[in-house]
Amino acid sequence: MPQSHPVHKREGPHERGSPTPRGSSPDLVTGLATSTTAGIELIEKLSGIRALNVLDQSSLPQLRAILKGTLNL
Repeated sequence: MPQSHPVHKREGPHERGSPTPRGSSPDLVTGLATSTTAGIELIEKLSGIRALNVLDQSSLPQLRAILKGTLNL
């Protein structure tokens, strides 16, 4: 029987996720689940992590800003 993974609730959207075993935490979720507005909203609601459809040209300014801030560019 497949095991379910617990959902970790956050205080609000766009907060950083739980630290990984190496002590870092994700800043962004991308991929197939972010191909719809509903998917993006669900990811952000359940995880508190920013989600972007990087194939959507209109999300590129947000992606650049996240990368600049995270990587201190």
